[in-house]
Amino acid sequence: MTASTMAMQAGGQFVMATTTRETVAGFPSTYVDSTRGTWTQNAGAVTLTATSGASAAATWDGTRLAFQMTGDPGVLSLVYRKDP
Repeated sequence: MTASTMAMQAGGQFVMATTTRETVAGFPSTYVDSTRGTWTQNAGAVTLTATSGASAAATWDGTRLAFQMTGDPGVLSLVYRKDP
């Protein structure tokens, strides 16, 4: 992953956009993907649920949203910072 943004919208919707780059057999490729879904918050605990049904437990400290995604090849820790 080379870049990512998370937009948390009022009403409990989110959009996460990611840019990834991979090289296979010496040929680089760049992919841009987005994930949409809903979010709920209970104090500092946030649950993100993608439209695919996948979910992640996140923490929110008023400035940063942090959570982990599990996939191939392993666990990716993500931290998003609130724009001032």
